[in-house]
Amino acid sequence: MTLTNWRDLAVVLLALEALIMGLVPAALFFFSVKGMLWLIHKLEASAPVVQGYFRKAAEISETVSQRAGAPFIAASATTAKVRRWTQAVARFYPANREV
Repeated sequence: MTLTNWRDLAVVLLALEALIMGLVPAALFFFSVKGMLWLIHKLEASAPVVQGYFRKAAEISETVSQRAGAPFIAASATTAKVRRWTQAVARFYPANREV
């Protein structure tokens, strides 16, 4: 065999190796897409039900957090009001004002 024959054989083997190395990721990608489509098809029926449960849970947690935090927010607002009133009164009646 001459050098040109070996060159041609090397090119053919390189092309086959590239094809095989490209087929493995392509096959993995193909089956992963098919699996995801199958999963989406199975979940389409149960997704609205699950979303309803999550919506109810969100509403309940929002209500509970509003009830739990309301006293602290009211107390903070009241202290801010009192602090502002005392500052206003202190500005209106300065301590070292001459009579």
